[in-house]
Amino acid sequence: MKSLVLFLSLALLVSCVSTPTKQDKSASKPVQAVIITPLGQTDTPVPVQPIWTPSRAELVNAAQLWIEEARFVLTPERQNLLLRSTAALVRAERLFEAKRILDAINVAGLPVQYAERKRLLRIQLALAQEKFELASRYLARYRRAQDLDPEFRTQALALSAQAYLAANEPMKALNELIRREQYLTDLTDIENNRERIWRVLGQADPIQLQIERQATTSNILGDWLDLALLFNDFGSDPHRLRQTLTDWIQFNPLGSTQVFTSTLLRMSGPPANTQNAPILKVALLLPLTSKFGAAAQAVHDGFAAMSTLDSNPLKPEFVVYDVGEVPELATSYYNLAMDDGANLIIGPLGKQAASAIVNNRLTSSVPTILLGGINQSSALPPNTYQFDLAPEQEARQVAGRAFLDGHRVAAVLHPNSEWGQRIALSFANQWQSLGGIIANTQTYNEASNDHSFAIKEAFGLNTSEGRKSALSVLLNTKLEFRPRRRQDIDIVFLVSRPVAGRLIKPQINFYQGHELPVYSTSHIYSGVRDIVNDTDLNQVTFGDMPWLLLDDNRSRMLHASVNSQVQRTVGLERLFVLGMDAYLLSRVIPYLESARSLRLQGVSGDRLVLDANGYIERKLTWARFEEGAPRILDYLEGTDSYENIREDEIRQSGSASNTRQAGRTASLPVSD
Repeated sequence: MKSLVLFLSLALLVSCVSTPTKQDKSASKPVQAVIITPLGQTDTPVPVQPIWTPSRAELVNAAQLWIEEARFVLTPERQNLLLRSTAALVRAERLFEAKRILDAINVAGLPVQYAERKRLLRIQLALAQEKFELASRYLARYRRAQDLDPEFRTQALALSAQAYLAANEPMKALNELIRREQYLTDLTDIENNRERIWRVLGQADPIQLQIERQATTSNILGDWLDLALLFNDFGSDPHRLRQTLTDWIQFNPLGSTQVFTSTLLRMSGPPANTQNAPILKVALLLPLTSKFGAAAQAVHDGFAAMSTLDSNPLKPEFVVYDVGEVPELATSYYNLAMDDGANLIIGPLGKQAASAIVNNRLTSSVPTILLGGINQSSALPPNTYQFDLAPEQEARQVAGRAFLDGHRVAAVLHPNSEWGQRIALSFANQWQSLGGIIANTQTYNEASNDHSFAIKEAFGLNTSEGRKSALSVLLNTKLEFRPRRRQDIDIVFLVSRPVAGRLIKPQINFYQGHELPVYSTSHIYSGVRDIVNDTDLNQVTFGDMPWLLLDDNRSRMLHASVNSQVQRTVGLERLFVLGMDAYLLSRVIPYLESARSLRLQGVSGDRLVLDANGYIERKLTWARFEEGAPRILDYLEGTDSYENIREDEIRQSGSASNTRQAGRTASLPVSD
């Protein structure tokens, strides 16, 4: 549920002086304990099975083999193999070859499912080529058909919804997805379809939703529209929103959105644990008067802005402790906060200060959410959690995303700095643990404008030029020569900030890397739309906070509400958002039945996931620069609209390909 409004129960922050003293209690109003509505048992972690995904090379190899096999078999197996190869090529984004093969497939006189498969592949191909009008013409038949096989119907409705969204018709897309659910039987498919419905509702104009609600006679559509309108009415007041969701579930026990609404409520947190003592006082430890004062202030402002939006009268008292310039003194402020009766501590901010707290074993008696990047190689002490913006965490997610996208062989470019080295190493370790290969790693100087040497080294062009020079000397003649980059590389992982990235990506293109996918962390994006300058980053894929990327109606409403409360510092937006989500966590973690299990919706990540060692990971939103602006990926699309290609089919094709006689040549090039 990538575009859900954040359900925060929020509290008012109080400033404090820089010496180890607390806020004057005479200025504080009496507060009551946090009361949390029970949500049932939701804390048991569910084992996640690894997701198989074919690489692009595997898909192309499989397509090659199926095309070759089709030469030696009769109808209809020939058409089956060619249709399957077309599906694999569309998945691998080899669209030219896919169209060429699809156009040549003759399904006349065959059972109807062959013609349906070919029509659906034409629609997929048109959408992949962004030929939306052509896709709509192909879809016209399916929008009228009544006697379609359920499997083909679910694919067609998913593709139809994509086409309507491309035409900026979200209500028509919504109706297609609602129709689609009646043909689904798998629970995971149903859940994914409902999430897609919710995202579409987030794109629709609020006035349009009201008009549709008044006009519809469908109970199912009416329930979805009612739920969306509730978010429009109460999205800026999380306390009232949570109350409204609870009432909705109670008074609509048979509503078609009942299960989905319950899921939203669970994701809003906090889960109940009435046996735990109520949280009455929370301490926030920040280095406000230090060289990191601006960063600390941004975290503080994230708390303060959101707290004013909360109508919940049952909020704990918040006290801010300024821990000052010396990280090691954080232990003194931590002890002072405990002496003052804090039963939850957030902070300190920064790696050194957080390490001092852990090393002195101060966190066993009071739940503590550290805001510093401690090494995640070992478990944190009991009652201790870590939440931060660590770039290493992002690098690991980039590796997972690129691997899931089908890439296997990476070249890595990173700055010749400790920061760049840490990110590159985290990516490489995760990439190799997944089964990927690091073909080359090169460093570059961020202060330079010319990065040709590092890029040519990464692509093997310098080696190619060296062979040419040696051969020229050997033959004693000048050779006509064009160096050729390494063909095994299918991804570049670029560690870069915006300015350097805008220089490096065009140079990657120049040195024969224009077709290579480039992936990066959030650091490649300034956080502010800059179409003129970011055009040089076109086709770079990166992960970042939903707060900075999502632009649906719900996100805009929350942005407007927060902007009305505080003037944020340019360049520190991500720390501001860290403060927002840190408060959400402070209201949830003390009440967990199982202290090492948590999945929440956030604004710093699509999900905030607590692992068994106490580290809270922000699941990133994915985007790609197109025409100078980030375009969200995976937001309204799904692979369930594609013809299914099973793992055993790919594996069998791979084995057969390895044993194929050496003299036989396939119809497509293997390189991607």
